[in-house]
Amino acid sequence: MKSYDQGRAGDSELDNINDVVILRNLAKQVAEISSMEIMDERRKLWADHNAFGKGRIPIYIRDGVWSREIIEPGLQCENELLRQVELYLRKMVYQYEVGDDFVIENYIKIPAVLEMPGYGPWGVVPNVDESPESGGCKKIHAALENIADLSPMKVPEHKVNEKETAYQYEMLSGIFGDIINVVVERSPHWIRWGGDISTHLGYLLGLDGLMWAIYDYPDELHKLLEFMRDGVLKAHDEAERAGDFTWLSHENQSMPYIKGLPGPNAGPVTTDRSHLWTFYAAQEYALISPEHHKEFLLDYQIPIIEKFAYSSYGCCEDLTKKIDMLREIKNLRRIAVSPFANTRSCAEQIGKDYIASWRPDPASTVCLGFDEGNIRKIIRNARKDFEQNNCLFDICLKDVQTVQNDYGRLIEFTRIVRDEIEK
Repeated sequence: MKSYDQGRAGDSELDNINDVVILRNLAKQVAEISSMEIMDERRKLWADHNAFGKGRIPIYIRDGVWSREIIEPGLQCENELLRQVELYLRKMVYQYEVGDDFVIENYIKIPAVLEMPGYGPWGVVPNVDESPESGGCKKIHAALENIADLSPMKVPEHKVNEKETAYQYEMLSGIFGDIINVVVERSPHWIRWGGDISTHLGYLLGLDGLMWAIYDYPDELHKLLEFMRDGVLKAHDEAERAGDFTWLSHENQSMPYIKGLPGPNAGPVTTDRSHLWTFYAAQEYALISPEHHKEFLLDYQIPIIEKFAYSSYGCCEDLTKKIDMLREIKNLRRIAVSPFANTRSCAEQIGKDYIASWRPDPASTVCLGFDEGNIRKIIRNARKDFEQNNCLFDICLKDVQTVQNDYGRLIEFTRIVRDEIEK
């Protein structure tokens, strides 16, 4: 759930009785679902799987743009701030209907409101072209005018706006805190996408500018990467000293359970990075060679990643030719095999050493029509590639941009996949 940091809608959120009734009813559904025995079964499934146990293949249907089609039109709360909470609760109810192995936790998690050191996490105003009709697509231009001049950039500082965070926590606790726990995640901004360096580097230099900088300004690019690496580590150190890393800070783009570590269901109990999962990616480096990817990104990510217990690497980028490079990450446990990757080649390289997070192509499975026979063929072929190479894998359907307004499509997809993997 995203932070409600767009500003308060006023101090009368609880005055709209209809909104309160809607949220309480949804909270009751989520509380009931989260207390089901099947959630413990799913936690065990993922904990065993991530520890290289050879049980059933887990299935994870990740949140996507599909929610705009099948959930957002049904929102009923009038208050914009509470509509965000309603959207989250309805997503949890729908996720249960989908029938995958997503774990619905026994709390409602809200992120702390974080104060940025300037305009955004690095103090530089993004330069982005995006129209209301773009459907979320955008053109990113370089925001940092001169790569040799880092003076516009701000050093990260982990700082929580305690007043606004407490306001949101107390408001939501007042609505449904007697039904299901409300917990605050106080993780620093500079984790996940905010801390992988690659994501924000794309905004700072633009994708074209990033690739040209490798050849035209390698020394300046190294200095920028050093600045960002040290900034992320500083923010993490500050958060750790403040006790703001908790079991809620886990992230591995699946269900972050593993034998030997408490999972996110342990709640907002302070811990340190050495007991957490982390997730890193490099989508902006998809067209950059393994050698340059390593020199101009991975070498700067590794000191951050290895502060954590376990790591997962990759999102949408094709890592087929970069798996050898990733072996340098000492705590690496999971590698993404995206729709753009060569599944067989990845399976051959990953083998028994890591877990493959296989992402079937959403376009050919659920976005552009729905062909059960084709879905079964895709699942069977991928399963054959992984199993012939003794490669442990799970199935993660993500980046679903549309289900053509078909409420039952993801439910049916999960049914088909589950039927295939249980044969």
